[in-house]
Amino acid sequence: MTPPSTVYVLMIGDRPTAAATTLQAAQAQGIAAETRHGDPHRRELRWDAPRSDEWRLMGRRRDENGVARGRWSWTQRAIHAVPSADGNAS
Repeated sequence: MTPPSTVYVLMIGDRPTAAATTLQAAQAQGIAAETRHGDPHRRELRWDAPRSDEWRLMGRRRDENGVARGRWSWTQRAIHAVPSADGNAS
């Protein structure tokens, strides 16, 4: 019997928006979705891990010179690691 595989579910608020088989792919999808509207160079983004199975996207503004200003705040985007129902992460 193979161990259960993990699926990484990208969420906005409490709504799932995408799933990926690797954490890196889910994080890339989350950043792409967050920067889809507006100038991506005006925000600095990073992933925070408040729990071992959850990652929250944080952001802060950059000024006109590209220098990050202000405090980090959570966006509505998060990733949750969940075991796949059938043991396969497909």
